[in-house]
Amino acid sequence: MLVHISGNVDPAKALLLGTPEDVAREVRETYRQGWDSPKGFSISTGCDSVWEAPLENSLAFVKEARKCASYPLSPDNFY
Repeated sequence: MLVHISGNVDPAKALLLGTPEDVAREVRETYRQGWDSPKGFSISTGCDSVWEAPLENSLAFVKEARKCASYPLSPDNFY
């Protein structure tokens, strides 16, 4: 049985304690690992988002995820 994959960016290490560059790197790495799943792939945090995470890190997550997921989905977007 094939299952849709939801990719896990570490909410504490990347979003809470990292820099925007760390977050972007984690998002790209997560896309590299799961983008070609036959049933699809969704980027997400490992669990809930951390409320205390710097706004800059949350914005970096969304910005990089949008860049990586640009249509058509291609490894060129995140390698």
